[in-house]
Amino acid sequence: MKKYLLLATLCLAVFMGGCARDSEEPGVVARVNGRPITLAQLEFVSDMMQMQQLADFNPSLEQLRADHGLALADLIVQQLVAQELEKRGLEVTEEELRQAEEAVRADYPEGTFEEVLIEEYIDIEAWRGQLKARLSMEKFHNLVLRPRVRLDYQEAEKFYRDNIQDFYLPPRVSVVLITGPSQDLVRKATDAYRAGEEPEEIEARLNQVSVRLVKLREDRLPAAWKEALKGTDKEGLSPVWTDKNVVNRIMVLEEVPGRLLDPSQAYPLVETVLVERKLAEEFSSWLDQALTSASIKVSAHLLRTEEGEGEQDQATRNLEAERLLHDTPSPEEASGNGDPKEDAWADRNGRDDGIEGPTVQPELSAQDFAPPEVVAAEKRRGTSADDSP
Repeated sequence: MKKYLLLATLCLAVFMGGCARDSEEPGVVARVNGRPITLAQLEFVSDMMQMQQLADFNPSLEQLRADHGLALADLIVQQLVAQELEKRGLEVTEEELRQAEEAVRADYPEGTFEEVLIEEYIDIEAWRGQLKARLSMEKFHNLVLRPRVRLDYQEAEKFYRDNIQDFYLPPRVSVVLITGPSQDLVRKATDAYRAGEEPEEIEARLNQVSVRLVKLREDRLPAAWKEALKGTDKEGLSPVWTDKNVVNRIMVLEEVPGRLLDPSQAYPLVETVLVERKLAEEFSSWLDQALTSASIKVSAHLLRTEEGEGEQDQATRNLEAERLLHDTPSPEEASGNGDPKEDAWADRNGRDDGIEGPTVQPELSAQDFAPPEVVAAEKRRGTSADDSP
């Protein structure tokens, strides 16, 4: 995960400097160039952070303080981005916000979206505020930062050569897994599939039979599948086997050998990685300038300690700010994708199908290393090309 080190200035402003110790409007915890950030906003963002943690997680007082600090830092960044868009006439419109909300609602059955918000104690207006913040961040990246990013073929080629192992596709196998309560039904389903009948039709006709098309890396096949594949006949059919009272059979459709993506095939992946890096650099540069010129005032009430704890000295606060800096997420990571079901409790609805993604693309992973001879051959080829006139 990318960390924006220039947020150090922001965290220091939040916890030590720029404090408005005179009378402040009730409910306002900070101001960014005069624009208010309310206690309700701070609590909402902080609550969303805690809802993403484990259900049985019982945060300490220090953790709660840290979460509030991160939430306030995120809200300050959101304000800076929104104000920059306003200066350029690019602010998020009500129509854009409405369309984005409709897109989220479309993922829910009719009438259940509001039920989810109520069940999770999510205020609709606060949620809309964060949805608008996400849209603002997307606009800022696409319309302000992205035009500044340039990528030439030499950079892409160097990245490809330096990370050649990440562009290796390991051997894979495509199979049909047929399961059922008896050998007779599994054999009937096998014959039907070979005769051209669709899996859905087979499952509808044969009770308790399942016909699934699966594509997996060879090194991630279950042990029982590997053993069954050793006994496949000339037509790719494995013997039937029983596991936990379920009869299984595999039919091999295709075996795909491992291969290395050539530069033209890898370029879209390389471009994605390099552009993301450059965008992060551009954002850090912009944020540094924005913080330098911004007026950020934080309510002194946020700096008060609990009764009996005593006052922290300046050195202790410095250390606390440095610690929070290392845990501060990038604005993209903190803003989420706008879906309350995913943002608020991703751990409850998350899905892990066992297929890991790669460094640069979902089909690859950091474990997908090319065999040494493949890497050596590719590097020799690249050296030869560089030496040619």
